[in-house]
Amino acid sequence: MSSSFRHIVAVATARGYGTLVSMITLIVSARYLGPEGRGIFVAAIAWMSTFCTVFHFSVGPALQYRIQQNRGAYTPQAMMGTLLGLGLIASLLAWTIATIGFALTNGEMFKGLSIEVLVLAFATLPLLMWDQYAPNIYASLARMNLVNRAQYIGRTLGVIVFVVLVAWLQFGVEGALIAMFITQAIVVLSALIPMMHSIKWKLAWLSEEVKPLLAAGIKLHPASVSALLLDQSSILIANHFLAKAEVGFFQLALQLVGLVLILPQSTLMILYGDMAKSDPARYWPHQRRLILRVMGFILLLALAGWLLAPYLIPLVAGEKFRPSVPMFTALLPSLLGLSLSIMLTPQWLGRGLFMLSNTVTFMALLVVVAGTFWAVPRYGVDGAINVRVAVYAVILPVAHLLFWRWCSRQSNNLFASAAG
Repeated sequence: MSSSFRHIVAVATARGYGTLVSMITLIVSARYLGPEGRGIFVAAIAWMSTFCTVFHFSVGPALQYRIQQNRGAYTPQAMMGTLLGLGLIASLLAWTIATIGFALTNGEMFKGLSIEVLVLAFATLPLLMWDQYAPNIYASLARMNLVNRAQYIGRTLGVIVFVVLVAWLQFGVEGALIAMFITQAIVVLSALIPMMHSIKWKLAWLSEEVKPLLAAGIKLHPASVSALLLDQSSILIANHFLAKAEVGFFQLALQLVGLVLILPQSTLMILYGDMAKSDPARYWPHQRRLILRVMGFILLLALAGWLLAPYLIPLVAGEKFRPSVPMFTALLPSLLGLSLSIMLTPQWLGRGLFMLSNTVTFMALLVVVAGTFWAVPRYGVDGAINVRVAVYAVILPVAHLLFWRWCSRQSNNLFASAAG
């Protein structure tokens, strides 16, 4: 087993452990909140995640591009200090816009969600914002071991808090949101504290890089926002048109599909770290081999999920969530486009192909949003599922396979020139 693949397995195992432990959270929320309560819970999280997505300005991914352009400037102290400062500014901006939106619409903007639920959900936003930045720093510094340890510590303690607040004390949706905040805080601090200790608690504000870092992030941001909103938009549109119980069924199916994405997401972090020491064209042959190996595992996981879903979903979430079974199996083909999108990201960023990446992902978002708005009122959840499968199993794979071919040609030309 290669060193890179061992690192992928280590990261995936840590994330897998966190997800496995979080299944207890899913069971507890399904059984104690019920379909309607879970619908409110996931809708609140979706809104908070959407604001985080819009206002993180893709600074984390842009760091990978700036390292390629100005490698010597990005010391550990500079990475930590600059991105911590930008994360705080972005969080304050997101809070401000959300508050203004609630006030101007008298709460109608967040249809069906009370101010108490929204305040509790949005309290987690700065922690989630840092979670958008930190993995890129840790990957670039080859410190993903900190992220792995944080998953083991945070998810274990977090699920205990969730069980106490939701199952034992029965604090309902509010208790679930408080538990989510505590869990995310433990995860963040479990990695942040040892990282700060390793740099002797010294931070640097890299003023000369703030403008180019933000500029690169803003160029990349339409692609990042479009990619992440592809997930959130389906839930938000379903929340607008359908009953909360149906939203709960649909979100559970999406969450289970997300379990398989642990593998490509873990691969992405390793790819970032390796590419920080090389350049996109020279690294491509190694990246291509890793992607093919990972895709083989993903196909096996998808087949296992299709076979086991009718038994495991009712066992985990209860019989009342059996409607999630056909939703989950219908969504499995979307793993092809989702996985390729994730694992090809370093090539898009490293080459600075922001405009092309923006175009591909924004067009996909338009199809999802327009198609879901049209399909959900007519066909319910099935309409949202069919739209997602069309985008993730057909449209995006075609675009990414064309990019794959182009990367291979560029890499071959580079090595041919060096050999000549």
